[in-house]
Amino acid sequence: MKDSIFDIRWRSLTVGSNIVAGSTSNLVKSELTSIMLQNIYDLDSRIVYTASQNLLELEDVKYTSGQKDTLVDLISRISNPNILVTLYRLCGKQGVSESMLLLKNVSFSTNIPFYQRWVALSSLTRLGNAEAENLMSDYLNRIDISLDAIKTLYPYILFSKSRQNISYLIELIQNNNSGCESSNPNVSTSIPCSYLVLTIVAPEIAELNWEGKDGLQSLEPEEALKKARVFFKNIDNNWSFKRE
Repeated sequence: MKDSIFDIRWRSLTVGSNIVAGSTSNLVKSELTSIMLQNIYDLDSRIVYTASQNLLELEDVKYTSGQKDTLVDLISRISNPNILVTLYRLCGKQGVSESMLLLKNVSFSTNIPFYQRWVALSSLTRLGNAEAENLMSDYLNRIDISLDAIKTLYPYILFSKSRQNISYLIELIQNNNSGCESSNPNVSTSIPCSYLVLTIVAPEIAELNWEGKDGLQSLEPEEALKKARVFFKNIDNNWSFKRE
């Protein structure tokens, strides 16, 4: 990974990513996670981006204290917002409490683009910061429901693991709100915005059968909404996350 030739570093990253994705050894996963974190210091943006995305997609990997320190150091050094938002998500996913001050500086800044602040807020909320959770709630109440909000902002509400703010999205599912344009260019008719919100929320709720041939995903939007509304009404606030 320290070779001067890009192609050799790229092939090394590819091999390492394939090994860690297919390995059942915690030791192998941890060692290669450390290597991929070092890849983010690379001077080539292609390696930096790919390594950060591969790290985000890894499941069942718990960072060591040293790996958490490396992640915090990377955030303090990197300026590319596309890489930074991935690192913010890694901090939330890995429970890196050491990153909270950096995330707060981003979340409550008025000089940083909103999307970058929104991702930082979601990770800070996931780390247990009540001030960040309340600020997300305040933004939610001021942002009109739209296809852009549903696709760009709402997934981070689920990522934040905030029951308070996910309950707000469940309320949107229960409402007969306006139609949203489909993200499918072949579909000319609008789709209920509440259904699009359901597609964001449902996959993360343990008790709700969403995927598969018998899941709500296989139904027409109005029928799926009807059944989902009954489900949420009956279960009240006693739902749990599918992936903790």
